[in-house]
Amino acid sequence: MLVGTKPAKPPKRKFTPLQLLFFKVPLFNPDNWLTQHINKLHWIWTRSTCLILCFFLAISLSIGLSQRPQIILTGQQLLANQGISLLLPFALLAMLVVTLHELGHAFTLKHYNGIVPEFGLLFMFLMPAAYTNTTDSYCLSRFKRLLVVGAGVICQLIIAAIAFWLWQSSANWLATASYLLMVSALFTIALNLNPLAKFDGYYLAVALTGINNLRTRSFQFYRNLLRRKPSPEPRHNRLILATYAPFSLLYILFIFSSIFTLVTNWTLTNIPFWTITLLTLWAIYYYFPQKPADIPPNKHPNQSKNQHTNPSKPLCVPLRFPLRTSAFQKKPQSQPLTPMNPSQPLQFAPPTSKPHLPLKRIAILLTIATSLSLISLIPTSFEVGGSVELETRQGARAIVRTPMAGVITKIYVKPGETVQPGQILAQLSSLELDREIATIEQQLVQAHQVLDSAQKQRIRAEAQLVEVQAVAEAMMAKTRRESLRAKALTQGQLTPEIQVLNTQRQRLQERIPELQEKLQRYHQLYEQGAISRNRRDEVESELHNIESNLLAKTQEIAAAKQNQTDTARDLQTETASQLAAIDASEMIATAESQMITQQQAIATLKNRLSELETHKENLTLRSPIAGIILTNHLDLRQNQELKPTEDFLLEIAELSSLTATVNIKEEDLEYVENHKPVTFRPRQAKLRPYTATVQRILPKIQHEPSQPQPIAQVEIVVDNSDGKLYPGATGYAKIYSERIPLYQRLGRELMRLVPLERFLWREQ
Repeated sequence: MLVGTKPAKPPKRKFTPLQLLFFKVPLFNPDNWLTQHINKLHWIWTRSTCLILCFFLAISLSIGLSQRPQIILTGQQLLANQGISLLLPFALLAMLVVTLHELGHAFTLKHYNGIVPEFGLLFMFLMPAAYTNTTDSYCLSRFKRLLVVGAGVICQLIIAAIAFWLWQSSANWLATASYLLMVSALFTIALNLNPLAKFDGYYLAVALTGINNLRTRSFQFYRNLLRRKPSPEPRHNRLILATYAPFSLLYILFIFSSIFTLVTNWTLTNIPFWTITLLTLWAIYYYFPQKPADIPPNKHPNQSKNQHTNPSKPLCVPLRFPLRTSAFQKKPQSQPLTPMNPSQPLQFAPPTSKPHLPLKRIAILLTIATSLSLISLIPTSFEVGGSVELETRQGARAIVRTPMAGVITKIYVKPGETVQPGQILAQLSSLELDREIATIEQQLVQAHQVLDSAQKQRIRAEAQLVEVQAVAEAMMAKTRRESLRAKALTQGQLTPEIQVLNTQRQRLQERIPELQEKLQRYHQLYEQGAISRNRRDEVESELHNIESNLLAKTQEIAAAKQNQTDTARDLQTETASQLAAIDASEMIATAESQMITQQQAIATLKNRLSELETHKENLTLRSPIAGIILTNHLDLRQNQELKPTEDFLLEIAELSSLTATVNIKEEDLEYVENHKPVTFRPRQAKLRPYTATVQRILPKIQHEPSQPQPIAQVEIVVDNSDGKLYPGATGYAKIYSERIPLYQRLGRELMRLVPLERFLWREQ
């Protein structure tokens, strides 16, 4: 057993901003409390409990994987409904899980008769978490160390499984809390099992490989390799060290570069003057020479510089030097003891001091002053700006109104949806318009019926006119023929019928003298008794017949002449009366007039119907421009009346670029010009800075009571090509102007904070 005096505390190191990334606050020593309660929990580390836990976790994992889509959907719904309000309960549940995780480490170490000397809080990136000092696990076997390190992960798995079953069997707030507990347990497991950070994953890798200080020794392996020095590492460890170091280096570079970029962008955008001032003061404080101090009592003057303890063999002494404090804590280096004579008590090396030379201090001060002077001459761009609120650009927005009153029957779009020109937005209906359209359509049907009737009447009249005209023409032709015959008759020209009768009469007349002579001769012969009386009577009777026939023929001729005259006269009268009776042309004229009237009425009705159809088409509201729907709660407008002059349906805006008005002080107006670059940083932490340009300077200085000084307004245009910014979003805009030396910029920043002109004017 080594005996020695208590070593002196090493001098306190100077503060660096990186210390804010990781620091711890010890709270109490839990060893006595763990000793009192460990006997109650010995059943946890039995084989039966292990088998039950394995079966329980396997069943939970298989069912959880089968319900993976439902789990993801539940998370999406919670984020959509509650959003950022889930952050606080999630953080509290994560702290609870981490606390139980650390208790798992502590109880497992206590189960193997280890010592847990410390329990407290550590802050990593200013986020709190519990930690326990389980360094004593390095004195255990490798298998027991694995159990101590893995106990926390097993505890988290059990919590996640129990939360999963609670979520399955509960509802309302308990289901939400169980789901958040399950997600927080799984999230901390994924974070904790990272072997590249000094969490449980790293210490599990250390326990599995048996290589203590894995990261340090892997870097030392490459340092020896680059310096061409022999490596003290065993051959079976070299492949592990050679593989681990590059991944660990890339991980460290990624984490610290991301943190550095985030902090630098935020500070230089929001508090550039105070950032530069604080960094300058810290540099003066950090690099200013300290007073002569003693050498820390961790090295003996006679001890070789390269003399180290073997890192592969941890030091286990009754003092319990901390080799591992927790899954989230770095391993402090142990103090190497000065080898002494075994017969003498252990003593630490006496402190030595080395005085600083005054010339060296002066040189350091001059170097700092020269560096600050040179830094002050670095040209930097001067920025002016302030908080702004984004708006849509003029000409890139439109309000959709209705041209006439109507009731909204259907809305085809949703808030935030992208629409194109001409796309249907909503459908309106108007009862009065529908009634008028129905009335006009009925009147059109009736007008078409009347027009069809007039057209049919005209067709009938035209057919009748053609028929009558044909009859009249035939009658006129016959009348002309009969008239010509009558005229020829009066002129002595006999018709063939009369000529036949006249020829027959002439023949009869020619026979009369012959018969008279014959009768006279027969009369003489009768008197002489030469012939009988009958013979004389026959000749006399024949003469009388011929005379009768002649008279009849004469009468027939006269009757024929009279008939011809009468027929011509009757035909002329009939033709005149027939022509006078033709009124089909009037019927045609009437039908045509009626057709024209109906055609005019139909044209008027069609024009009115076209106007009404246009009004009805206007009730189908379409997008006038391409853009995004900005109006919320469109579903509540269903079945509401929309009036053209009193209300509008929705607002559309094209959001590829937005505008904002920046208020700047009047004295900074000289640094602002049109088309100067601008940086807009939204208040949403996840959004990147956006580029913008100065569009114009409003030609008026504002004198507002709320502002201590007159302000000018500058209109900027923000490039929103990714579409993640919306009107109404707020942020900070900085307008970059000409480049000025750093000292001049700091002076102007100081003038902004302290209005020296007030004091100068007061003195004058």
